[in-house]
Amino acid sequence: MRGTVVIIAGLSGGGKTTVADRLCASDTGYRMSRSHTTRPPRGDGRDDEYIYVTQEELSRLAECGELVEHTTYAGTSYGTSRTELYSIIDEGKIPVLVLDINGIRSIKRLGLFSTVCAVYLYNSLKTVDERLFARVMSGGVTENAKRTYQMRTKANISDCLDMKNRVQSIDAFIKNDDIELCVDEVKRWIAICEEGGCQSASEKEAVGEYLYREAESFTPRKI
Repeated sequence: MRGTVVIIAGLSGGGKTTVADRLCASDTGYRMSRSHTTRPPRGDGRDDEYIYVTQEELSRLAECGELVEHTTYAGTSYGTSRTELYSIIDEGKIPVLVLDINGIRSIKRLGLFSTVCAVYLYNSLKTVDERLFARVMSGGVTENAKRTYQMRTKANISDCLDMKNRVQSIDAFIKNDDIELCVDEVKRWIAICEEGGCQSASEKEAVGEYLYREAESFTPRKI
């Protein structure tokens, strides 16, 4: 086993990519890991964050055990290669990934790394919904934007309802009210994880219960 890997998870609209980007920008000891993807480049200024492959190539990488996690979302496949993570670690840096609960479980189950620190960013569903709606509708209230919003909101509610079954895979829950403070908290928990620690079971269970109650009472906006 070698190195530390940091995984940032959270609801859609929870700020996980923003926090991951800020973490890497604030400290040269961290670097975002590139995902393999079957989608074409978008020309949105973030194309260098991905390694573009065909579905056949991604399937081959998965079958030969090169991918430490992989998933399909909205018809597009994504995966993280061990070669990508090892290359970052061999440079003396810590790879940072933005994944869902299945990705966390997959990487932890493999046991390839000395430390896998999985933090989950959360907030009230009302706050998350406001962020998600603003982001998805930033290009206009189109039919495609409406479908995307509805799909991601449904997924957020489902994730929250199941959160009590997921807390054991998370090392720390961090409330994302302020980006800079959140990044500092992520760094603090990385150090704790590297020492073999994690958030207490009671604290994690309390957040799981909070998110469950949020999902039970939340009414998605009609658009």
